[in-house]
Formats: sequence, C-alpha cells, structure tokens
Amino acid sequence: HPHLPAGPELGDRITRALGSTLTLETQNSLRDGGGFRRIVDGLVSISIPSLAATNPSAARKFMKVTRNMTTIRYGKHEMQKIELFMPSGTTQCNGVLFFVHGGAWGSGKPWMYRLIAPPFVELNMAVAIVGYRTYPTADVPGQVEDLERAAATLYKERKFLFHERRREKCGICLMGHSSGAHISLLMLVDRMKRQMNPSNHRIDDFHFTSYVGLSGPYDIGHHFDYEAGRGVEELSPMKPACGSTRRSFRDNSPASRLMSNLVDVDETSTALLSQYFPPSLLLHGIEDSTVPFTATSEAGRIIRS
Repeated sequence: HPHLPAGPELGDRITRALGSTLTLETQNSLRDGGGFRRIVDGLVSISIPSLAATNPSAARKFMKVTRNMTTIRYGKHEMQKIELFMPSGTTQCNGVLFFVHGGAWGSGKPWMYRLIAPPFVELNMAVAIVGYRTYPTADVPGQVEDLERAAATLYKERKFLFHERRREKCGICLMGHSSGAHISLLMLVDRMKRQMNPSNHRIDDFHFTSYVGLSGPYDIGHHFDYEAGRGVEELSPMKPACGSTRRSFRDNSPASRLMSNLVDVDETSTALLSQYFPPSLLLHGIEDSTVPFTATSEAGRIIRS
C-alpha cells in the first residue's frame, strides 16, 4: 500500500531484535507476570518532567484539569475507577463523553489521558475517563465487563448527566483509543445484541448516542499477524488477553462478533439495526506503525455492509 512503509522502520527493527534476543520464556514471563505493564507505565511516568519542561502550557492545563477532577470507584480493584471532569455549573452540562484509554490491553491509566478532557469540558460536556483492569489482571472479556460496570455506576451516581435534554444536545458519546477502541466497540456490539433480543431480561441503564474509535485494532487475528511481523507477538499482552487461539481471536473481534450476532436475528430486527447501533466515526492516522490504518478501513467496510 502506498501509505505503508516498504521496509521495517527503526521501531520495528528494535522490536524484532528484542524478539530474537529475549527467550520465549522471558518474553512470556514479562507479559504474564505484569512486567510489561510495570515497564510501560513506568516509562510514561518518568517522562512527565521532561514533557512538562518542553510544553509548560500543557503542564499547566494538566494541573488545572486535575484540580477539578472527581474519582468514582466501581469495583474493589485499584484500576476500577472513573476520573470525572465536569464543566463549571453542572446544570449547563450538554452531554457525556465516556472515554476508554488504550495501552495494548496490558498498560495505561486514566491520569495519562486527562488532557482529553479540556476541549470537551469547554463544550459543556462531562468527561468520564474510565480505568479498567489491564492484563494480566483481566483478559478482554473481563475488561469489557469492567466497562459495563463503570457505565452502570456512572449512571447510578450521576443520573442527572443522562437527562433527555443532554442527549438531545451533545448526546452520550462512547470513545476509545487503540486497544480501548477495541474493547469499547466490543461492549457496544454486546449491548446491541441484548437490545435486539426481546427475551433478554438485562436492561441497560442508558444507550450511547454515538461512537468514536481512534486507531483501533478491530480484527485480532490480523493484528496478531501484524505483531508477529514486528516481533512482539509473544511479548504483547494481546495474545493471552484475547484467548490465544484463532477462534478466540475471531470471537473477540468486534466486526466478526457483530456478524455472528446477526446470523440468527429475524429480518424485522435487522431492518431496525440503525436504532440499536449508533452513528459511528472511525479515525486512524495513515502513518501509524503500531496499528496499521488498514485495521480501521477493514472494520468500517464490514460494519457498513
């Protein structure tokens, strides 16, 4: 493809060298013992001073938004929390952004994404940055369940945010980045299945009115092959988090799960599909070397069909 590099870039050469240098046992130990998470999250943490020095305005904005943050716990684990940012004067709130961070299924924390909030808060939207248990504490089904619990808790504790008037303005937007785009879209597909099945007694507290996916790997089998080409398939948490088998990869791919869900649905429900699946926007940078942009174009094609 003209937008993809003809050969391996520096990052790929480094990861391939790591993959060939570290034994398989060492790679799996780092991945499954939480070493990957500690290294990645640690690198982000120690980079903060230098980032603040090079971009002081962003640092000031980070401190300002942090002062106006409320933490909501939805589980006993330390990762099961929501960082909530409200516009000044809650009566003016025009909608809710429910943001799911990325981190290759095995790293990332809500505080790393706080600068997501200010542009939306300025539009008088509430912003909920959702933390969830990353691998090895939880696999993908566990992470999706965390998102559901977070959504239910936010609705229960801040019900006024979901008033009809707010849905008519900016709405309730579900947004995910990278692996967060993957698990948030899985949650959306699972919610759609419940809503289309009249015999399902579980009723969601609210419906998302829109979805935005940023640079997401939506086909796990294809992304595993891509990671293998980069030499990180045994170090990355993706393989065990998504079930380790090709069948599990397919089952944990949102577009594939969507198609599977529609197989046994009657024509009447299929005709009303737009009522269950909200307007969606999938975005991807064409120079992304961690997740190729073709992942988004392929997912978009399947969802449209």
